[in-house]
Amino acid sequence: MGYFDGLIDGSMKEDEHGRTVFYPFGVLGKGKVIPSDEEKQDLRNFIKRFYQFLFPLMILGGCTVGWLWTAVASSAVLVPYYYVLHKKIRNFSTASSRLTFAESLRNSALSYGGLTLWVLFLASLAFVLAAIFVAVSSHDSDMFILIGALIFTFCSLVFGMMIRLKNK
Repeated sequence: MGYFDGLIDGSMKEDEHGRTVFYPFGVLGKGKVIPSDEEKQDLRNFIKRFYQFLFPLMILGGCTVGWLWTAVASSAVLVPYYYVLHKKIRNFSTASSRLTFAESLRNSALSYGGLTLWVLFLASLAFVLAAIFVAVSSHDSDMFILIGALIFTFCSLVFGMMIRLKNK
């Protein structure tokens, strides 16, 4: 499975009846029971195409017009995404179970290979160290450097937890 498949798997789980439940807002919202394998695949394809569109756009935007404008533009792209997503799942029944943070991490971790998780973990740590190095060596307290260090610290913790869950 690819990187985006692992992200998608983090927002899905099987319920006690063996049905696939999709959580469009992850651990923060209610789940929707996907009625068929065809609709599950259609939903996965839609979300994957959106990720494949948005992620390169965010990186390109961040490198050219800056991260603040990229965040604003990315937020604007989310409106049509959630509109189409809502149209796709509006007739699905609501699940009674919630998705926990541990379930989300475990489901993603199971989709990734062990090597992929280690590479993501070590890359996140490298970005934390790079942000600290830039902040210390330039004597600059640029807020984006600090935010980057915090984000990649969080990423390191998440990937570390996923490695641990995968190895259980």
